[in-house]
Amino acid sequence: MTSGSSHAPQAALSLGRPSGPLGCAGCFGYLLGFGFFSLFAAAGLMILSVGTLIPGFGALQAIFWTETPCTIRSSEVVGQDTFAVAIAYDYEFDQKHYQGNRYNFFTGRTSGRPRKQAIVDRYPAGSQTVCYVDPQSPDQAVLSRAADWSLAWGLLGLPFLAVGLIGLWGMFSSRRKPAALQTPDDIDLAGRTPHDREVLRATASPQHVPTEFDDEELEISTGPAILHSTQHRMGTFFGLLVISLFWNGVMAIFVSTRLPDWLHGKWQWMPELIIFPFLVIGLLLILAALHALLALFNPLPVLTLSQSAIPLGGSATLSWRFQGSPRSIRRLRIKLKATEEATYTRGTDTHTDVSAFHDETLLETREPLEIEQGTLTINIPANTMHSLTGNRNKIIWQILFQADIPLWPDVSSTFTFRVVPQE
Repeated sequence: MTSGSSHAPQAALSLGRPSGPLGCAGCFGYLLGFGFFSLFAAAGLMILSVGTLIPGFGALQAIFWTETPCTIRSSEVVGQDTFAVAIAYDYEFDQKHYQGNRYNFFTGRTSGRPRKQAIVDRYPAGSQTVCYVDPQSPDQAVLSRAADWSLAWGLLGLPFLAVGLIGLWGMFSSRRKPAALQTPDDIDLAGRTPHDREVLRATASPQHVPTEFDDEELEISTGPAILHSTQHRMGTFFGLLVISLFWNGVMAIFVSTRLPDWLHGKWQWMPELIIFPFLVIGLLLILAALHALLALFNPLPVLTLSQSAIPLGGSATLSWRFQGSPRSIRRLRIKLKATEEATYTRGTDTHTDVSAFHDETLLETREPLEIEQGTLTINIPANTMHSLTGNRNKIIWQILFQADIPLWPDVSSTFTFRVVPQE
């Protein structure tokens, strides 16, 4: 059995952010996320624009175009697996002859040949009809200015655009520095003045400081307490499953329009280049859901503390065992971690920063008997901060339980417990 040493403990009273232009996230991760979400937003905007916005705007403009007699020169349905109406016609405007080849403002190809054939049958070669001509640019004309269901195709870009914009908004909002805090309460963790906090650091005696605990909670329980994991493995699996099904269901619509060409060896670099990253993401979502499914069969750790709350400067005994066989586990790590969550408001946006002020390795072992069950002592440093749930700040003490299983999802659970001020 080997144990690690903790970092130098310090009071969790600073709301400062990491130095450097990008903080702790790092340039590479920030740029990777920016590129990832920008790709989503760009693809979604392109699909929405080409399929819906541009044709829809053209249909609105055509309301004011001039109705003009025309003669159909040729009309046919083109395409093998996806189809489009190819139509040509002649017309005169201001005593000048023009040729048009546009049926409506939607220029893509879709499935459904019978519907296209019905349009062609309405406009046989040599027939007389009317077209609509732009009086400002007479060479621009269209046979149908009606907005039909073909414009709904572009709405498939909305999920991609939403993911991209939400992701970019989240990244940029998280990089903003908080505005100057206005009142002492904004930077105080438990209603203390700066002098009170200095006294706390020096003496580690918070018994005279108002806290969220009442007298009964400050009485340390002598009975054991079973800790409950904050992870919900079943919820994680079903969440990933729903996202995976939705994502790949949307992608199946796009693939169905290209699959016949792929089967016949017909490749178009632009559609394939656009769709490939999204197919990869869909595959990764499937693998993530499968990973979460396999994790459901992992042994479940059961942790017990010798007392339900530990005072600052105090200690407690932690014991563990497993529900299910732990024989496949090759390494076990148990860590004690304390984090501060500071919430601030900038304009109408609310942000939360999370920083760890205590991180200690309690146990790291590869011995099967020690992995299966055991006990150890948890010591809470006196010059840190007790558990707290305030309007703007939280102090959370946790036990991180990590068990490595070769060729299988690892066991990773987080258990929260309470630390109270000294008596």
